[in-house]
Amino acid sequence: MANIFDYIYSQGNYSFLEKPFTHIDGLVLSRFSYIPFDRVLSADFDRKITVRQAAERFLNYPKADSSVFLPDDINFIRAVEKSPRYAQMKLFGYVNRVNVDEKKQFAVLTAEVFKGFYFVSFRGTDNTFVGFREDFDMCLEEPVPSQTDALEYFEDLAKRVRGSFILGGHSKGGNLAVYAAAFCSKKVQERVVRIYNIDGPGFPSKLAQHPDYLRICPKIYTFVPQSSVIGMLLERSESEIVIHSTYWGLLQHDIYSWEIDGESFVLQDSTTKFSKIVGNTIKSWTLKMDREEKRQFINFVFDLIASTNAGTIDAFAQGLPKNLWTAFRSFTHADKNIRHVVYKDMLSLFSSAVKSTGSALAPIHRSKNEENDNL
Repeated sequence: MANIFDYIYSQGNYSFLEKPFTHIDGLVLSRFSYIPFDRVLSADFDRKITVRQAAERFLNYPKADSSVFLPDDINFIRAVEKSPRYAQMKLFGYVNRVNVDEKKQFAVLTAEVFKGFYFVSFRGTDNTFVGFREDFDMCLEEPVPSQTDALEYFEDLAKRVRGSFILGGHSKGGNLAVYAAAFCSKKVQERVVRIYNIDGPGFPSKLAQHPDYLRICPKIYTFVPQSSVIGMLLERSESEIVIHSTYWGLLQHDIYSWEIDGESFVLQDSTTKFSKIVGNTIKSWTLKMDREEKRQFINFVFDLIASTNAGTIDAFAQGLPKNLWTAFRSFTHADKNIRHVVYKDMLSLFSSAVKSTGSALAPIHRSKNEENDNL
């Protein structure tokens, strides 16, 4: 099974003049923002270094292997460092903000692919609970803090550099890319060539039907694996392109499992029954809840997590028995009215799951002809 590494190795000796920018290049550059370049890159738009320089400095850091989000990220940064196609790109504008009080997790960097052509790469959710909290908050109508930051970052970047842009990201990063492109000024929006939402969630229905969002839909490429879960959340107006993954279920969110044939993704006709059931269940469930119910439910769940003092998934897992017991005790001591709301919401979730299972064969439109569309 060929994957993103095979593409980097096989296409790595070709410049973008020899072989134009492809969707898989978009996948590669979207992963750049997941590399923790905190000690390597600057937020300053005027301080640029090449991918090779950034990779060398990062890999020389003694704890590089343990600082990445996925083990394959180390192999990824080594691969792009040695690839002439990517190694001379310039990276700059790296921002990484995690603020528990503001319920915000936001990271981004910009790559100058070649003169006058930029890729803005937004990071998805990391392993902090504040990042996952923000994902839940996306089901509310107002923009979450990272969406606001993404828009401000892109507007600022567009004032500082001349040229055209592609915006992209994986998971929540894909949502941020779409949001920034949709709600930036019309003058900046005209400079956007393409947007990649790589297995990222959509938007609440009000935003998904907003005229600014609908205007950029023809520029959006949304890719999901066949058993996508994250990419099925909330609403979108553009269609999805379904890619074959060699993993199962939620694990398909890992882009290193996505199958590639030469210069193209290996496509599927549609998502699986599992993906449809999960997506329809969550959408149906959230539609039954008003805004205040959603807010109460989200606050309650994350208050339970906060009671354990575990700031990350890893920390929670390391003390799993103790943390589960602490969360359970917090649940039993919670206000009865809040517990009643949570019980009701969980019953509603079960009901939505039963109904969604019955309609799992409902057709979902997919576009395959767009796949080989190059710049």
